[in-house]
Amino acid sequence: MSKLLKAYDRSRVPLYIQVASVLRTRIQSGQWGAGEKISTLEELEREFEVARVTVRQAVDILREEGMLQARQGLGTFVSKRSHDRHWVQLATNWNSLIESLKDNVPRRLTIDLQKLEAKFYELSRAFHPDFYQTKSETEQAISLSNAATLNTAYRTLRDPIQRAEYLVAIEAGAVKEIRSSPPADLFEEILELQETLEEFRASDQSSESGQQLRTQLVKEQHRLEQRKQEMETQLERLFVEWDALQDRGEATSESRAERDRLLKHMREILSNRTYIKNIVNDLVATIG
Repeated sequence: MSKLLKAYDRSRVPLYIQVASVLRTRIQSGQWGAGEKISTLEELEREFEVARVTVRQAVDILREEGMLQARQGLGTFVSKRSHDRHWVQLATNWNSLIESLKDNVPRRLTIDLQKLEAKFYELSRAFHPDFYQTKSETEQAISLSNAATLNTAYRTLRDPIQRAEYLVAIEAGAVKEIRSSPPADLFEEILELQETLEEFRASDQSSESGQQLRTQLVKEQHRLEQRKQEMETQLERLFVEWDALQDRGEATSESRAERDRLLKHMREILSNRTYIKNIVNDLVATIG
């Protein structure tokens, strides 16, 4: 196995990006001079012990960056113009990165995850710290910050609950405040559940009565998990309504009222879901 593949086993960076990083270093270090023909695809394939498509993707990246030029029938050559890769500093701001990932489309809640992943890898190619090992300390620090923020933005958009929380946060203020009281329709049941939890904690949990309390708590756990799933289903329906409103692009008083209604409903469901999730977590920690 090649050194590159061994390193890849420990890395989450796509293999073609790692190959591109090695080729880029050869150009920047002068190992391959301006106007010089580089190794053929076949030679690179053998050297790195990777598939032809991987090598081709790596070479394509450097062509897009202007570091390589393909000459029909002759091969691929190092560009004669400056190899100093244009530095594009993406704002180290979570909102900016999320908007970049979403390709500046309206703030929709239903996202094509394949397109999201493709955009994520595209930006990763531009800002991964490996690409800036020969750059200044300032540029290296910026790339580290951008890469970390990019990963956070990707995780947020990939998860539907985090995506909804983020939308509500930027549209209607923070959503992370956990309710100090349970949803109104579960108030009495939650109080009874808390009493049962305290009784179970104080009991001889290996006794018959302790086992009966455990069985009762397990049933309550499953019921609450079902309720949480119902809340998530409600959110999915609201996602559709929200996206339809965004697609219409209307700026009427009716559309603003609809927007506020949807945000309020989503915020309430998200808050209730957080409360239920915390109760379930408490149950799991108690009964194992």
